[in-house]
Amino acid sequence: MGSALHQVAESPVVGHGLGQFHELRRAPYNAMGRRQQGAHNQYLTFVGEAGIIPLVLYVLSLNSLLQVWWRM
Repeated sequence: MGSALHQVAESPVVGHGLGQFHELRRAPYNAMGRRQQGAHNQYLTFVGEAGIIPLVLYVLSLNSLLQVWWRM
């Protein structure tokens, strides 16, 4: 997870692009030794690939849905 946090800190606003957190640099290899491991936390993957702005938009949309549900 430390490697994923380091990559998020490199480009927090715009992210690194889709699919970049399936295999992380400086991560250990999987059991078969073929590929490096990726981030296991979905929110960390979301922020690392897309950036902070889409995460904020996602949280705001969830907030608006919860407000509508609460009023009903």
